[in-house]
Amino acid sequence: MRIILATGIYPPDIGGPATYVRNLAKELFRMGNAVSVITYGAISDNPPSLKLWRAGRVAISGFMPGEGWQVVVIPRNGGPILRWFRYARALKHYAKDADVIEAFSSVSVGIPLWILRLKKPKKVLRLGGDFFWERYTDRGGMKRLRDWYASRTWSRWLTQKILGFFDHVVFSTRFQEELYEAKFILPAHSVIENALYHSLRSDTGQAFPHRAHSPFRLLFLGRFVGFKNLPALLEALHEMHDVEITLVGSGPMEPKLRTLASRWLARDHIAFLPPVSGADKQHVFARHDLLILPSLTELSPNVALEARAAGLPVLLSEETGLSETLRCGMVVRPLRIPCEITKALQDVITHYDDVARSAAVPVAIRGWEKVAEEHSRLFERLLVSAAGQKTRSHGGGKRLLMISGDRSILSGKKGAFWYTLEELSKHFERIDVICPRNQESRIKNQECLFGKVHFHPSPRRLWYQPLWIKKCGGKLVKGFGHEVMTVHDYPPFYNGIGARMLLKSKKIRSVLEIHHIVGWPKAASLSEKIGYWFSILFLKSHSAKFDGVRTVSQSVADTLTEIGVEKGNVRIVPSFYLDSSVLKPDSSIPKKYDLVFCGRIVKNKGLPVLIEALKTLPEKKLLVIGDGPERERCEQSVSDSGLRDRVEFVGWLPDQTSVVIALQSARIFVLPSLSEGGPRIALEAMALGLPVIATRAGVLPDVIQDGMNGIFFDGTPEDLERKIESLLSNEEKIRSIGVKAKEIVGRFEKKQLVKDYAEFLKSS
Repeated sequence: MRIILATGIYPPDIGGPATYVRNLAKELFRMGNAVSVITYGAISDNPPSLKLWRAGRVAISGFMPGEGWQVVVIPRNGGPILRWFRYARALKHYAKDADVIEAFSSVSVGIPLWILRLKKPKKVLRLGGDFFWERYTDRGGMKRLRDWYASRTWSRWLTQKILGFFDHVVFSTRFQEELYEAKFILPAHSVIENALYHSLRSDTGQAFPHRAHSPFRLLFLGRFVGFKNLPALLEALHEMHDVEITLVGSGPMEPKLRTLASRWLARDHIAFLPPVSGADKQHVFARHDLLILPSLTELSPNVALEARAAGLPVLLSEETGLSETLRCGMVVRPLRIPCEITKALQDVITHYDDVARSAAVPVAIRGWEKVAEEHSRLFERLLVSAAGQKTRSHGGGKRLLMISGDRSILSGKKGAFWYTLEELSKHFERIDVICPRNQESRIKNQECLFGKVHFHPSPRRLWYQPLWIKKCGGKLVKGFGHEVMTVHDYPPFYNGIGARMLLKSKKIRSVLEIHHIVGWPKAASLSEKIGYWFSILFLKSHSAKFDGVRTVSQSVADTLTEIGVEKGNVRIVPSFYLDSSVLKPDSSIPKKYDLVFCGRIVKNKGLPVLIEALKTLPEKKLLVIGDGPERERCEQSVSDSGLRDRVEFVGWLPDQTSVVIALQSARIFVLPSLSEGGPRIALEAMALGLPVIATRAGVLPDVIQDGMNGIFFDGTPEDLERKIESLLSNEEKIRSIGVKAKEIVGRFEKKQLVKDYAEFLKSS
């Protein structure tokens, strides 16, 4: 691969990006890639041994001594706009034949890339900090990054524009990824943590133990910039006469820090040293007792990892992006204001022997070769994806926009929708799901599942949903170029209205999915009756706006044709995906219950019919899996009927495996629904070998042969009671129906059906 690493700083500059880019370039070059680094600098910044030549009037480039990759240096003088245009010209010259460009700054590199609008190389942005927040802190701002995001709009607008230009964003920590997911519409993104490696070790492989000096020797190493919170650190040391501090680094705040130091600290209690690297940095670590980083926010402090690897104790701000593994052996405390810093330092000094022993424990190695391998795999995936987009073979590489009313995943439920998306994600480059908000949401806006599925819950209540679909959907289609949209609703329902609004503003191939018609074949309430008549009124005209109509059963397809939907536009594509690797009958599970019901506890599911039938079935036990608005009423009915000791409500179970086990703890599955889109759960029960007694709802008339692999009842409690009693009294009938029912797996195998669904969407 030909890789361009575009950075704002590079050695001899100090800072996380400079160290990161140099080490990454070294490992990528060692792996056989052609690597070039483009950076800002000045002739005086470069070592005398660097052979330089001019590339027109744009850049200075050369090879670092002892290293084989090219380093292109862009002069810093002339102000930001001139620098950006110089950088853009250099990128145009050096990156025209590149496979991948990785940028290490959203502004100093991101804006030149934005100006240039390069199309061929895949563009990756690695975010290690936030340019605008750092400038805010340089001017004296004291908000931490999370609080600052909550109050700024103009910088978020510009950042959003820059983010939308990249194919992939790499975060160094999950902490930062969550911050961005909450505020921005992101392209595909992932986390690649920083390196963590051994450095100073004794002959036995243990870190050198640190013993406290007198006076105590404190170290800060890094850039002298606002968010590092150094004025608060110096003020905290004002009253601590038994502590010396060395500030190693440089930056715009150095004059201010020297002034404050002369005011608050004795000359022999503070020292300023220029930036150090390599062996010099290790010697600095060895001469001190504690590295302190009192930053307002530290996303991924490389110097803390380096000190920790050397066995030097680290005192770190509590708002940090380092994972628990990387923070191992460090002391994390609130360090925002002087009194907090003083308290934390006194605590560390008091318990220094314990702190030093903890820091001396060897750390797990995460070398730069590992970081480079993860980058290389990412680059390869991007290039394969790009090739797939060009060939469009088997419809690969397409992006899907999904308008859905399902909120189960937002609550952390691993139900049917979760497992469908898990498999569907294998057939698309990216899937974006716009859905209503959920007050109990455990998944935040933009959280990515399975590496490809991004959720965009509405920020407001349902009344706002149509406007949210138009607004959010418009941004997504513009930013990512979705090839197809699928909508799980129709007017007058909110998703249908929003989809119509979106289609008027954005041209995108679209599929309308009708899994069932509200109130059909039998309405459970007045609102369902009204919903049915609205469906009759809107479906014909609404379906004509779409390139295809998907339904999941023959009965719904026939009904759509009867109400005027064009027959040639309707496709039956089943959605009842059965996973044979999970749906495995287990005869060892004890049969604690006679009957089991599973589903949302709402009126159309007919649970009261089952409870009524149970009254005349003495000693029979029922397990109810699920939850919903009618649960309390059903539980009250159970209590009033004296059935409390025979009916157990367990709510939603955490995952599919738990449901499978619970279903098999019963002898018969009962589905008394008045209307259904599926139901998938009935087919899953059949796959597990359970006899199913059900109404003729949804897809069941297409799959159940009455008396052979299942039993139908007419929807009344009396008929249900008769069918249950007859079946429970005949063990041979239970066995034979269960054996035939298990054959359903071959017809609805998950992988094949999801593949068929994906192909339908891509070809619509």
